[in-house]
Amino acid sequence: ITPRFKRDFPQRAEAGLRPMYRAMASAGLALPSRVAWFDRTLLQLAWQRTFEERFQRNLDEICTDLTVPDGAGCPVNLKLVPASSRAAERNRSDAFSLRIEAREANQSGTASVVLGLDARHDIVNSNAHRTDLTTGAVERQPARYPDGSSLSDAGAFVHGRLALHPEVQLYAGGRASAFHLAIEERTGDAPSPAFSETLIDSAGSLGIRWELAEGLAWSTNVARGVRSPNVEDFAALGPRAQGRFVVPNSEIEPEHSYTADAGVKLMRGASSLQT
Repeated sequence: ITPRFKRDFPQRAEAGLRPMYRAMASAGLALPSRVAWFDRTLLQLAWQRTFEERFQRNLDEICTDLTVPDGAGCPVNLKLVPASSRAAERNRSDAFSLRIEAREANQSGTASVVLGLDARHDIVNSNAHRTDLTTGAVERQPARYPDGSSLSDAGAFVHGRLALHPEVQLYAGGRASAFHLAIEERTGDAPSPAFSETLIDSAGSLGIRWELAEGLAWSTNVARGVRSPNVEDFAALGPRAQGRFVVPNSEIEPEHSYTADAGVKLMRGASSLQT
């Protein structure tokens, strides 16, 4: 183990992250629409679970002269030995989602539109414990996250395409979102009360594609993205790598990104080139 940040000796006797696993399942259904102004309806249900387990065992300093009483100070060298206890934590996320879309394209093919609603509910379970390696006794420790905390979000979105000219296509889309965080009460050495917060935000994009010639197209796009704070941002607590310590921050706001891109695409048979 390489000491870092001017440490004279390693911080841990052992530390690791067991292989994280992810399980997913989804089911979709596409039906002819019974509404006259839409030709197809899509319904999708999905579930995803992620799980991780971390563990660590610290190092203790002991005096090489075993006759020195505890607390009296060591007149000789100190020696590093693995601690007699081992800490572990398990974190799990279960996310459930629902998505409904209605699609329509006019008979001439010059325009199409997608309208939809989606919702997601993500529940975080977290627990930690310390095991005495000499006796086998297990003691519960403060968890990284308040157990049972959740993030929910729901939104309405629209995406459309319009042919301004046989060679020019205009694309536009947007999503209005509501995010709700419910952070459970934390107990133990660093208690914190339960709280909840609802955030409203939006994302969107606008683009154009121009067919300059057969197999040659120019396109450009501008967009605004949004990322909601999650349970990690609001509720994570504890030591991290490189001597850091994380504390929750209930003042976080959504993050935004603004992007613009432009390029040319050339297609000839089975080959294509993009810049």
